[in-house]
Amino acid sequence: MWRRWDPHLHLPGTLFNDQFGGMSLEAALNELAVRAPTIEAAGITDYYYTTTIFRQAYAAWQGGAGESIKFMFPNVELRLDNATSQESAVNIHLLCPPDQVEELDQFLARLEFTSSSGQPYRCDRPGLCRLGRDFSRDPNLNDSAALRIGAEQFKVNFEGLLSSFRTDAWAKRHCLVAVAGGERDGTSGVRSTDGAFVERRRSIEAFAHMIFSANPNQAAFWLGQGVLSVDEMRSAYGALKPCLHGSDAHTSGALGQPAFERYTWLKGDPTFDTLRIACLAPKTRVVVAEQSPVSAQSHGRVSRVTVADPSGFLGDGVDINIGLVAIIGARGSGKTALADLIAAGAGSDEPLENPGSFIRRAIRLLSETAIEVEWNHGEITRYEFNKSPESNEWAPRRIRYLSQQFVERLCTTEGISDELLAEIERVVFNAWPVAERQGATTFRELLDARLGSARSTQHVELARIADAGERIVLSSVSCARNFHSCARRELRSPAPSTRTRTRSAR
Repeated sequence: MWRRWDPHLHLPGTLFNDQFGGMSLEAALNELAVRAPTIEAAGITDYYYTTTIFRQAYAAWQGGAGESIKFMFPNVELRLDNATSQESAVNIHLLCPPDQVEELDQFLARLEFTSSSGQPYRCDRPGLCRLGRDFSRDPNLNDSAALRIGAEQFKVNFEGLLSSFRTDAWAKRHCLVAVAGGERDGTSGVRSTDGAFVERRRSIEAFAHMIFSANPNQAAFWLGQGVLSVDEMRSAYGALKPCLHGSDAHTSGALGQPAFERYTWLKGDPTFDTLRIACLAPKTRVVVAEQSPVSAQSHGRVSRVTVADPSGFLGDGVDINIGLVAIIGARGSGKTALADLIAAGAGSDEPLENPGSFIRRAIRLLSETAIEVEWNHGEITRYEFNKSPESNEWAPRRIRYLSQQFVERLCTTEGISDELLAEIERVVFNAWPVAERQGATTFRELLDARLGSARSTQHVELARIADAGERIVLSSVSCARNFHSCARRELRSPAPSTRTRTRSAR
């Protein structure tokens, strides 16, 4: 299913630019949870390490705050020692699963920044505080102020980060890297008029798994739909890359509210693996848009089935993915039963008439059962087994259900049976646009209408070929007759003189 993600947002207490005005973490998460479209996965962002915000927010979420949020993960923002043309550092982000947060802090703590005096500082709370006090030359500066000043001065060396990432087995296995794509604090700003920073920019972008950008042109570029082809992108950057966009909220009003309603949609469950798969298949797994990719195709799709009976079959019901293409399960686990029940509740009479269907075989056990099917456009259809088909609310044949028995019957026939051919023709005709059916009501009528001109032309050309063939035959016969006539005259004529015969032979 397509779900909305906000992979980059800040919460109250964030190290820089905290404009939440004393708002609690619980209140912020609850505010995030009521945003529409619903946010199911959130990347809680802070600078250089996770202790300040993510751990506290995660605990609040587990305590019940932000109920509609299904998944939360840490997003640590670092600043590289590469300045953009807007005189800002390039922002790079490290993301990992929430159960790996301890290891993420340990990895970050191994990164170092060396001051102008040659003093090294580690990227952890003690190291950042020490840098802040040394830079401000105030050994008595409190931790909060020292931490902020130290984080402002700490810049991550790109080569050092790249080397650490490549040699650290944990980072390679669990971390994803995102880099800002904008001009102010992203790689688009790493440039000069003489083109001297092209390779530097490419090396940073090649290192990243994803780009934080909502720019449609950037999204097209990173999918190989811009100035570089797919093969050229893979050659230059190692792979195609997804563009993701978050609200980057620093105020309560901005929580989950990116500019221009450019929301991030990922296809998959709200888990970190979905983010990984998005990096492997960016063309089919990630979209930045106002609406979910299936919203325009959602009308007329089954979204939920509920079976109300004394035995509690299916419990409270089953949610159906509106893009469903398969029901998977072990033999005897109820795949056919579920499909038959959905079909009956949706308006098909095939499970009621087919002797081999689950419903017909279990009809005595279903006498007190009602099937309710919810459609994505809000409609609900219902079938009750204790009522006659005529008294049920749905109109039969609302849908076409091809049961397992129906398909098996068609496919076990040798060759193409009339029934199989008729079903193929019916599917093709129903899929054909109504405006282009030329008044036909069946596949055969449409076929005759569309092929009438071609068939007429075919008959004319066949007649012309036959006429030409006949003329060729008549001409050949005439030539043969002339030849035989000449031959007979030659045989009847007197023998020529020696001189004449020689000249004739020549």
